[in-house]
Amino acid sequence: MNYLCNFLRALACTLLVSAIPSGQIYADDDGDSHHGDHAFRIDVLSSRPYMVSGGDALVRVSVKKKDVSLGSVRIELNGANITGAFHADAGARTLTGLVTGLRNGENELSVDAKGKGKGRADADITLTNYPIQGPIISGPHEFPFACTTATFVPFPGSPALGVSSEPDCLVTTRVQYVYRTTGGEFKSLPQPFSPLPGDVAKTSTGVPYIVRLETGTINRAIYQTAVLHNPNDAAPSALASKSLSLAVEFLGSTPVPRTDPVRSPSSVFGSSIKSNLIALPTTCREQSV
Repeated sequence: MNYLCNFLRALACTLLVSAIPSGQIYADDDGDSHHGDHAFRIDVLSSRPYMVSGGDALVRVSVKKKDVSLGSVRIELNGANITGAFHADAGARTLTGLVTGLRNGENELSVDAKGKGKGRADADITLTNYPIQGPIISGPHEFPFACTTATFVPFPGSPALGVSSEPDCLVTTRVQYVYRTTGGEFKSLPQPFSPLPGDVAKTSTGVPYIVRLETGTINRAIYQTAVLHNPNDAAPSALASKSLSLAVEFLGSTPVPRTDPVRSPSSVFGSSIKSNLIALPTTCREQSV
């Protein structure tokens, strides 16, 4: 029996590796090996470089060469200058930004600068992008598949998410705000957002306990993210905090008939939110891969 289990595990690993196209297997576990990594380290923070989806990726460039200033670094995507999308951290010697406009398939992200020493230093990495509806490595989508966005209610008392486009279960992403009351309940935050209701609770750090709730679909699955954010303040940003609390829940595939996830609305609130800047409990269940 042990021999059979070991054989099946080895076979599964072999099939998974063979499913990744040639040239997309990287030298280390992080998948961050790339041309020119002695001068710059390019990290894709939102996914593996070869598993980007939806046309955008959060990227961080670390400048390794001490004689290269952050201001001299130029970042390009497929030949177009996108340096302006990156925010510099002088202390960490990094540039972090949201790279958008990725085409489906391979995209080249290149970094270069003119240093004071040996001249130009450059590096590049390939970002492989897939449609937001998938698939990525799981093979063709299975059919028939029933989309349930028309009956899914993101938060009690709010309208259903809406009818999706078949067969990819795509739906318009919805952003709404809810808050925790002084009595310990969650309620929808009424508009206009200012002034705030008198029963808004405070977090342990003293800020209003207001949550930005985003609901949408990725790869024919409904996802929700919850981030502490007061809508009267500036737009939330993943770059605003160096610490990020993340909880991810995955379930297995459903039996026939195939359907997108049927889950209790706003279960993301089951995770505690402790940071005054960003906490990101995330529920994304892939039901058919």
